[in-house]
Amino acid sequence: MNTSAITKLQAAIIALIIIIAAVAGVIYYFVVLPAPKKEAIKLGFSMPLSGAHAYNGEMVKRGYEFAIEDINKAGGVYVMEYGRKLKIEYVYYDDESDPTKAKTNAEKLITVDRVDFLLGPFSTPVVFAVATVAEQYEVVHVATGSGSLTFEQNKYNWTFLPFHTELHNALTIFKCLNETLPPGEHKIALWWEDTTLGATFSTAIKDKITQFTGRFTIVFEQKYTPGQASYATMILQTKEAAPDMVFAVPSTTDAVTLLRESKELGFFPKVVYFQRAAEPYAFWNLVGLDAQGVLQPFTGHPRLPIQKNLNLTERYRNKYGEMPGVNVPSGYAAVEVLVAAIEKAGTLDKYKVRTVLSTLEVDTVVGKIRFAGPGHSDPLVRPGAYLEQIVFQWQHGGQAIIWPSKYATSTFMYPKPW
Repeated sequence: MNTSAITKLQAAIIALIIIIAAVAGVIYYFVVLPAPKKEAIKLGFSMPLSGAHAYNGEMVKRGYEFAIEDINKAGGVYVMEYGRKLKIEYVYYDDESDPTKAKTNAEKLITVDRVDFLLGPFSTPVVFAVATVAEQYEVVHVATGSGSLTFEQNKYNWTFLPFHTELHNALTIFKCLNETLPPGEHKIALWWEDTTLGATFSTAIKDKITQFTGRFTIVFEQKYTPGQASYATMILQTKEAAPDMVFAVPSTTDAVTLLRESKELGFFPKVVYFQRAAEPYAFWNLVGLDAQGVLQPFTGHPRLPIQKNLNLTERYRNKYGEMPGVNVPSGYAAVEVLVAAIEKAGTLDKYKVRTVLSTLEVDTVVGKIRFAGPGHSDPLVRPGAYLEQIVFQWQHGGQAIIWPSKYATSTFMYPKPW
């Protein structure tokens, strides 16, 4: 008897048995076994709760919290894979408005806290930092608070923003003014800060003004360093060009200086469009009556006449004793979008949820949102996508929606009082 031959035969049989057992185990795990037990959906986010973007970061966070509270009160998110509703749990960290810290926070949320999905922070550099981590780890990231085209330009596949781009802001403000201003050509002074946001804003304005030839023209343009104690030189140069409108995207602090010095130097434009600066309700407290008439477009608003949005605004006022910032409904809508995608996918599988998000259409507190791929739900960068914007104006201490007419809560105040 050949002992060696028997040994080889036995080894082959044993190996075959092991392979069959392994295959059977895999089949049993994926086909026979039910989905592993899951008690909750875990969301995580980094948020600027201190530093330069603390106010807006807090507004987004509160929007998330209101949405999660409402969903959990209704029993949670129905996930077909588990045959029941799952409550939402969440964990977050302050990134201090620092993109580097936001990146570290996002990595911790994924690798240590083991979150299922990411919600976004606020401010383009901070949102982009988290998006980069989401891309690296292939984790679905639903964000708001950035109008930059960076996500589309970099072809990021895991970040979805139910939010406008700067291109949409520009088109919205021109449509609004084209409909509401007196006939004739109107002259614009374009001030833009020397930052990525400022450059994007300037490019968007110059791109969309071409659709309104003979109606609007830029007669003065100035790039400036933000955070200066005085902008008198720029304002006097602007005054010489005799524009009747000023477009800018300053910080709220710089906007205070720009408005105050314009008044002191006798420069009284009839229209002031300040993107970003006009968002917080502290704007009126800081600027006073000079805030009267300042305009800004946005996606959604606490006064947008959609019933569930108005309910959110009322609950917020009851809880905090003040009007919510514009980013509260934005945050709420981001959670609505993610939950709708999970329920439609019927699973927490990140690849399937991402696929659903890419074509998702859902009614939110900011109106209808439709995606046509990752990035923004903005048809100007994603044909087939959908969102609507409004234009609000500061009037008598509050923000009033003045365009479009179907959502208007007040009429356009023109010219701006000084």
